[in-house]
Amino acid sequence: MYLIRLLDDQHILIVSRPALCADNRTIQNLVNQIAEGCDQSCQGKEVTANYVQYVQFYECQNQLLTDEDAEAAQAHWQQQTIKSLSTLKLPHEPQVNNQQFITGSY
Repeated sequence: MYLIRLLDDQHILIVSRPALCADNRTIQNLVNQIAEGCDQSCQGKEVTANYVQYVQFYECQNQLLTDEDAEAAQAHWQQQTIKSLSTLKLPHEPQVNNQQFITGSY
């Protein structure tokens, strides 16, 4: 992250993360939390930090595995065919001419 000062009351915050570290929604949440913290600080309020901790995320994910709908969800995903996944493309993913990836060492 970079904070560039333009004037006493104008700044630019540059947030850059590798694509696999954060999606657009995550970046939006980060920017909103930073803006909220700045707003609270400028108003002389105490900055609150109510962030989701890894343990909370872990507990939520484990609860999904033991939830009453877990068996139905597992059955649904086990019925999905993996063959169609090779044709899926991510937004803005470069088009490749079906070239095979060849491994090797030099």
